[in-house]
Amino acid sequence: IFICLECSGKHRGLGVHLSFVRSITMDKWKEMELEKMKVGGNRRAKEFLSAQPDYNANSMSLQQRYNSRAAAFYRDKIITEAQGKTWSISTSSAQNHSSPYTSSSSINYTEKPSR
Repeated sequence: IFICLECSGKHRGLGVHLSFVRSITMDKWKEMELEKMKVGGNRRAKEFLSAQPDYNANSMSLQQRYNSRAAAFYRDKIITEAQGKTWSISTSSAQNHSSPYTSSSSINYTEKPSR
């Protein structure tokens, strides 16, 4: 997703395992990073995340949002689709993700946001 300079500092503070920040003008981009941007994007991220039961951007801190199981699913979805593969929530490597902030073992997640 695209973020402003102020938010990029906050995202860098999360660590690269949660939020990998690149400058569009000062950094060199690898092919896979470009592919992730092509299959991702601000709108798709917002639609996917807001459809998940453990994600509420209005009531969660940045740390909670990016540590959520929903965010782990989205990261896995982007990686998988950037590799040209089909992603499924049922086979996602994020199935085993546990957030230090929420209990998500009995929550039902969705692959596609409702419109």
